[in-house]
Amino acid sequence: MEKEVKAHARDISIDGIRTRVELSGSGSPLLLIHGLGGPLIWQRVTGLLSQSFRVANLHLPGFGESECARNPYSTRDYTRFVLRVLKELPCEYPTIVGTSYGGEIGLHLGLDDDAQVNKLVLINPTGFHKHSASLSRLLEWSLLRRFAARIILNRRLACHLGRLSFYDLSKRPNDLCLEFNRQIIKKGKPEAFLNVVQNVVMGSGDPWELLGKTRRPLLMIWASDDRILPLPRESDRAQGSLITTKIFPKCGHSLPLEKPAELCELIEAFTRDPL
Repeated sequence: MEKEVKAHARDISIDGIRTRVELSGSGSPLLLIHGLGGPLIWQRVTGLLSQSFRVANLHLPGFGESECARNPYSTRDYTRFVLRVLKELPCEYPTIVGTSYGGEIGLHLGLDDDAQVNKLVLINPTGFHKHSASLSRLLEWSLLRRFAARIILNRRLACHLGRLSFYDLSKRPNDLCLEFNRQIIKKGKPEAFLNVVQNVVMGSGDPWELLGKTRRPLLMIWASDDRILPLPRESDRAQGSLITTKIFPKCGHSLPLEKPAELCELIEAFTRDPL
């Protein structure tokens, strides 16, 4: 793993769930929301971002060092959960940076009138890809769930499939597979992982319609060579006076690990923009 940034690990109780938040840096507040890969996805950007921001790296329920929820969470449940986290943290009107499923959660946060959020950065967000009818998706997922459970608990197989999230495999941290396996094998974590996969498969509304309703400045970032969630053909639909789109060339789904410096520069420039 990359050299760790000195961060203060704080555990807070949200809905009775012990929730880990890693705080580092100083300046304008910035909240990081990970996807299925867990908080490990941010290991190369927290140090860079902490030079300019007060960074809060949130571990969602069932991921990283946070406890699991008692019942499965929908995307809206996760959104409400993050809203409660924001009320507990010393960060007023933060910029939300979400990657993959964290980006989908971030989009919903941007639509909530009660969310005291400044700006949004969505990195390869889930939800923007066409799926078949809901019933077909549910049946398909029911068949795949048992197979998926075996994959994530098999470190060698999960590591092999994880290669797909990188364009340049040499950019993958040497012990990423080991650390992911260490976290996922804990009690309740595989179920939390599979529940999020189900949320992604089932979707949470028309994202393009939701995108058009946001009233907060939003930076949409896509990777041109994402093999997990290929660049949507409709990506040019992400337009509007409050929306900025950036496509990173020669990059995969794990963009924060492949292009950390470029990503942080873009985030900083976006947050400084008075728009």
